Amino acid sequence: MHAELGATKQFAAPIVTEVIEVTTFYPAEDYHQRHCEQNPYQPYCQFVVEPKVAKAEGKFGDQLQR
Repeated sequence: MHAELGATKQFAAPIVTEVIEVTTFYPAEDYHQRHCEQNPYQPYCQFVVEPKVAKAEGKFGDQLQR
């Protein structure tokens, strides 16, 4: 996959992140679920999470599951 993405020349620098299949998944505790929905005025949620979600919705909104 790295070679395919690198060949597109969409990125200024080489991709160095390894993408591997997840073998084990541990769901977070219940109190961690939907943190920003429960704490919308926390600075991290306002200034980090919300802009990322808005960008993803703008770019991939037709593909997101609700």
